[in-house]
Amino acid sequence: MFKTYEELRKKVKNEWNPLLRSYLSGEEMFPVEMKTGSATVADYKHQLAVIDENITSLLSHSKNVKGKGYLLTLTKRDFKDRMIAPRTEPVLAIWETTEDLIYTLEKEKEWKRFVGNVALIREVLPALESWMMENCKELTVANRPWAGLLDVCNYFLRHPRPNVFSREVPHLQDTKFMENHESILRSLLDFLIPEHIRDSTASKLEKRYYLRYSEKMVHLRSLDKSVKSKDGFDEKQVPTASFIENPCYENTVLILENQKCLESLPELPSTLAVKRYGGVDVKFFKEVPWLKDKRIFYWGDIDEHGFQILHNLRTYGLDVTSVMMDLQTYMTFKEHAVSGERVEATSMVTLTKEEAAMLEYLQCHREENRLEQEKIRHSYTLEKFKSIYVKTSLLI
Repeated sequence: MFKTYEELRKKVKNEWNPLLRSYLSGEEMFPVEMKTGSATVADYKHQLAVIDENITSLLSHSKNVKGKGYLLTLTKRDFKDRMIAPRTEPVLAIWETTEDLIYTLEKEKEWKRFVGNVALIREVLPALESWMMENCKELTVANRPWAGLLDVCNYFLRHPRPNVFSREVPHLQDTKFMENHESILRSLLDFLIPEHIRDSTASKLEKRYYLRYSEKMVHLRSLDKSVKSKDGFDEKQVPTASFIENPCYENTVLILENQKCLESLPELPSTLAVKRYGGVDVKFFKEVPWLKDKRIFYWGDIDEHGFQILHNLRTYGLDVTSVMMDLQTYMTFKEHAVSGERVEATSMVTLTKEEAAMLEYLQCHREENRLEQEKIRHSYTLEKFKSIYVKTSLLI
């Protein structure tokens, strides 16, 4: 059966990308030819109306009639069956020029945009020639400010590790320019400065390249007064990177979730309390090499999330002991337990037998599966820490 105009146009869409590439390479791709299909004798006998409609569709949109688009090659066909009169059939659709193909594709605006962007890039940053060949469709996207994008690219070529905030990059059209065009800039900069990619797994420009960015903070409080004299502070907030890079003086690190609990901790020898702003994400602890030389306690909420965090910390190779996340503590303050979010996680194999039993209890009591650490009475907290430190000889 003969193709309709829409079927032919749908199939020829596959020539759009080759057309863009041929323009960039300067290689000739015309004429482009495509068979229009054929009809059998049986088709003529049983679907004559459909055949005539298809042929009419092809011819009415052709260069033969319109003066542009595909040129339809026609041939006369005779039939042995006397019931079928000789017919003039289309055989081949031929696009002779770029303009003809663009007309059929209805891509006039995209083509004009593409040609203009190619000219601009070749003038301003010819180093992108092979990038254009691999990403030619990117040059047809509407409302893409190539002049500004090229300004950013040239800046990074001059300063591949600028160590400035993205809004400080010169010549930006607005302070959110790089954020609003993150995807295309990532593609361009990966091509232009591959040896200056800081983190290839990061999607954000600030982390992927050497830009400054607002880091989540870590709240530190030394619970040993004697440590204060070493850096002048017993409590401070530092960027995550600073925490990672600078080992603490204390021998013990206490990780916890709640700000109020951190503020009310008792004095403890050679202990640093740590709370990170920005939720329960503890992945950054994996990047802290000096923690492996410390004794680590984790005091979290008695809920499924708390035990998930405990498990995660241990999978990072850290020797972590849980604090006040046991059945005795839970039962003592059970009246404050509420319903909390479930954790869809695989087996938490790093939990001790007692911790796993506590987790199982929470999973079986969904209406009372969350006891927040701030609900634990302060006097109980003091006694518990005293007991822990005596047992581990940390008070000596």
